[in-house]
Amino acid sequence: MKEDVINQFLKAYLSDGVVAECITVLQKRYDFDILQKTNPLSNTLKTYYYKTLPNKIEAETVAALDNYAIDFINNSLIEEIKSNLSECETTRDKERYIHSLITPFEELSDFLYSTDTRLEKIRERYMEILQASSHNLVEGDGTFIVDGTSIVEESLSLFIKMAQVFASQLDALLLKKGIDFMRLQKECGIYLIKCRDITDVAYKKEIGKIELIKTYISELPNDNQPEHQLETDHLNDKNKNADKPQRKINSEKLSPYFKPTFKGAGNRIDFFCAFCDELKTNRTAKEFAQIALMCFKGTQMTNRKPATFQKWYRFFCECADCEWKKNYDNMNTLRDSTKEELKALFGYLQ
Repeated sequence: MKEDVINQFLKAYLSDGVVAECITVLQKRYDFDILQKTNPLSNTLKTYYYKTLPNKIEAETVAALDNYAIDFINNSLIEEIKSNLSECETTRDKERYIHSLITPFEELSDFLYSTDTRLEKIRERYMEILQASSHNLVEGDGTFIVDGTSIVEESLSLFIKMAQVFASQLDALLLKKGIDFMRLQKECGIYLIKCRDITDVAYKKEIGKIELIKTYISELPNDNQPEHQLETDHLNDKNKNADKPQRKINSEKLSPYFKPTFKGAGNRIDFFCAFCDELKTNRTAKEFAQIALMCFKGTQMTNRKPATFQKWYRFFCECADCEWKKNYDNMNTLRDSTKEELKALFGYLQ
């Protein structure tokens, strides 16, 4: 197997790569643990985490961006993966090979999706700084932009976007082969993306029209459990979800109501995809109403937002396939009652 292009791309995401360095800096800067307050960083460490390492990150980011841009334009990364997949004799061999492409993203996955309280707070601060930035990270000619104060946040955002594009390309390629990339992520316990955005250019480029993409998705096995998984685990999951009907989120209908930057434009993080994925979780009617209110009161909706919460709430429930309750039409009944966990989970809506 040839892995020159693959290894070059994955290098940034390994445990000693630039992505891990970005996360380390954010942890040192925004660690809310009480020990950080009683034992602040020394001047030497401050210089290292606020200047030396960020300068190194900037240089590594520019180099990685240049390489990725070339690979993306030439399609050499995906072509190399296609060639390697053709050498795999069985479907399971192909899946194990894809596992090897997913595992380097473990640190990034933990940062993005871990429910650890400390990481959640660091992630919130990261998002605040990133959203405060008023410019794109990459100019039309491919020049990398920095403002000197948020280079680490911007670099990490860029690598997250690159990982998400890579995941969509890989998912599209595997759909044509009848392999479920979402299931393979679950098997690894590592996630690059939490849901598919079939309007993404990666799917159109690899597969074609949306109707065909939907056909490939519908032909995937309904049971996302791996065949070799213990029967007891399968039964436990089946019993656990027996009373929970599967809800379908109409992301296409919701999409025009959220800003392009919220959906990943300008090399930002695709929060919209994560948002739709979270909406699949079964919650109470009141919690869904509170999520609708966070959308309505937040800063991520476009000017298509209805004039009243009542109209938005009804539309939201229709798209999220959740129960609508008339008494929640009045948003005053929801104020100051949202749980802190829910606020933290959907903090990106603010």
